[in-house]
Amino acid sequence: MAPADAESTAQAGKVLAALYAGKELLPDLRKETDLDSTEVLAALSSLAQAGLVELEDQGGSIRAQLTAPARAALKSA
Repeated sequence: MAPADAESTAQAGKVLAALYAGKELLPDLRKETDLDSTEVLAALSSLAQAGLVELEDQGGSIRAQLTAPARAALKSA
């Protein structure tokens, strides 16, 4: 996997913060982060590869949740 650039890292941080705030569905994540769908999906992909996020299909809609270790780490920060 190629190293992330600063913009991608910042976008992933926004998505991570939105997930921690309870947003789970793509439209909610887009609204909360001011990112477009492609940017949110790219961030979710990177976060999932890093083991920070779990993704599931809910009737054609993507639902994302923080993994338990990621939530615990953010809670203690």
